[in-house]
Amino acid sequence: TAMTIDSSENVGIGTSSPTAKLDVVGSAGITSFTGTTELGVVVKGSTGATDYSGIDFKGNSQANPVARIAALTTGGGSKLSFGTSNNYTSGITNTAMTIDNSGNVGIGTSSPEGKIEINDGSYAKMVLDVTGSKAFIQTSKWDGTNPGRDLVIQTKQSDGETARFLADGGLTFNGDTAAANALDDY
Repeated sequence: TAMTIDSSENVGIGTSSPTAKLDVVGSAGITSFTGTTELGVVVKGSTGATDYSGIDFKGNSQANPVARIAALTTGGGSKLSFGTSNNYTSGITNTAMTIDNSGNVGIGTSSPEGKIEINDGSYAKMVLDVTGSKAFIQTSKWDGTNPGRDLVIQTKQSDGETARFLADGGLTFNGDTAAANALDDY
């Protein structure tokens, strides 16, 4: 069956019994993720090196897209971006995550410089949560005069810092520089 529209207005491509608004059934799956064989759905649209091809998501009441997954193809390869919105009237307002042509993942940046780069403009914070027991690893904030870039480890949300690796090479434990100074001889 090439295409079917059933009594519920479900559209089936490659199936006569669609189970969702759009149900696409293609040939058998592929055995290798990499390569040139296409899967069941192909999205085309990019016409130039700075054009994106992708999928937009909208709620029933939104006039503009509220989330997006898109690929950008360039002479150097492709990258995949995920966009979100914090203002529905403006459409997509954030590039939330990007995976570049080297496999680097950027959260808050569209040009990651390592396997994972987290950037929110002022400081990066990674939260590790195991059943509500949150721990944090973050860089210190820019305070307007101190350039920061200290690495802070906090083992409980309610406690203060467990350790701080200072940008100038120093180290503190629980805010105590004296204990850290005792390590200078090692």
